[in-house]
Amino acid sequence: MTTEAAIAATLSSAGKTLALLRAISESPRTPVRPGDLSTYTQLPRSTVFRLLAVLEQEGWILRDRAGIELNPVAATRWAQARSWHYRQLREALTPYLVDLYAQTRLTIHLGVLEGPQVLYLNKLHGHSHIQVPTWIGATLPAERCALGKALLAHTPSSAKSVRPVPSAKAPMDLAEMALEAELRAIRRTGLAHDHGSIEPDLMCVAVPILAGNSVPVAGISLSMRRSQPGLQQSVVALRRVAGEASARFSVHSDAS
Repeated sequence: MTTEAAIAATLSSAGKTLALLRAISESPRTPVRPGDLSTYTQLPRSTVFRLLAVLEQEGWILRDRAGIELNPVAATRWAQARSWHYRQLREALTPYLVDLYAQTRLTIHLGVLEGPQVLYLNKLHGHSHIQVPTWIGATLPAERCALGKALLAHTPSSAKSVRPVPSAKAPMDLAEMALEAELRAIRRTGLAHDHGSIEPDLMCVAVPILAGNSVPVAGISLSMRRSQPGLQQSVVALRRVAGEASARFSVHSDAS
């Protein structure tokens, strides 16, 4: 196995493990049942039980007849593991961001879901870029940005925890229905949009990077002025680069 292939395989396995730990930590039911974890994470039951056995052996979780919960002493270790995983993910995917910037000259973001929020892992832009109020390590409500919606559309367990902000025109029930419809459309087209939610003149488009089991590894977005030409060509480049990144992880997803 090449070095690049080994990194992709490691990140795929680490991502699944972190998804399990996050699901255990954020579950509304404590202890959580193993079968529910398969639903929350969209991982096969065989993978869930295999990873749970490793986590229990290493002292990350406590398990009894009632279910599974996170070992309190593992909280610090979990934070360190997440930091390591995100650093490796950023290093593995940044070359794809560079390729995309070279083709579009637009502001590029890389992000992951952290519960109902997007955590930005990287950001690339040029000298004459549009001002986007984001930075590496920043978070935004996932439903307020294209990157977040691209990830939510492929992560139903996180989407259920999101509560859109109601307005005079759209009270909570209508806002939730609108978000659900938008996420269905994103799953169908593979592309998320946002027009002016963060800044009035800002438009963003985003796509997920998917592993072989269709679980998002991360997401990539483009930001531009709403009046800026060349959107169609930029979207083509975005899809192409995200597809190349997804292929890298998909090759190793089933084996990890």
